[in-house]
Amino acid sequence: MLKKVKIHIVLILLLTCALGARAQEPVYPGSTGNILDLLINNSSDLLYFKGGNAEVLGWSGIIIDVSPIMQPVTPPDLPPLTSGNVTFTFDVNVHSEPGELGYIDILFTTMTGDSAIVEAELVADAQTGTTGRITPRLALLYQNYPNPFNPSTSIEFYLPKRERASLKIYDVSGRLVRTIIDESLDQGEHRYKWDGANNEGRRVSSGVYFYMLRSESIELSRKAVLLR
Repeated sequence: MLKKVKIHIVLILLLTCALGARAQEPVYPGSTGNILDLLINNSSDLLYFKGGNAEVLGWSGIIIDVSPIMQPVTPPDLPPLTSGNVTFTFDVNVHSEPGELGYIDILFTTMTGDSAIVEAELVADAQTGTTGRITPRLALLYQNYPNPFNPSTSIEFYLPKRERASLKIYDVSGRLVRTIIDESLDQGEHRYKWDGANNEGRRVSSGVYFYMLRSESIELSRKAVLLR
């Protein structure tokens, strides 16, 4: 008898975010009605996300069908420090060979203009049986707050595992302005403050700057505006 799997993906939101690292999740060739469960956590203690929807952008590889194409998040509104979820089902090609991959891309949007993209990476498994709760690894770089800012701003990010990571500030020409952190960091949320100064301790001028998070598995960047 072909076994179905239930896959849980956790999406942690603060502001508009794009996701980095993926983890392969095992699925069984020929299985139908597998469950892809997207859990959305609003980890902010200030922001209110309203009217969330999740849309399947596409699938490929060993995945032959995903439904429905669009689902509202339940509940539709996510006050600070609450969570919601949305569920999709998918089928796997019966001719999938062990180790073959498949992908499902999902876009999460809200009426307040926030968005995030999740890609589930699935791998055909030769074994039969059931699986437990699965949480793919997701790396997030949040929008700095406040933005625009003067004189300082906070930058937060989430690492799915312990690894070496760097957070650096660049100007619009791509020149390094400030190295905020460059060391091995624990899994979880991290917050650092940029005081608007360069590596020499001198205050930089007003303008657009980019902060970039790099680790072994990700490279994410966002824009910050300094107004003197």
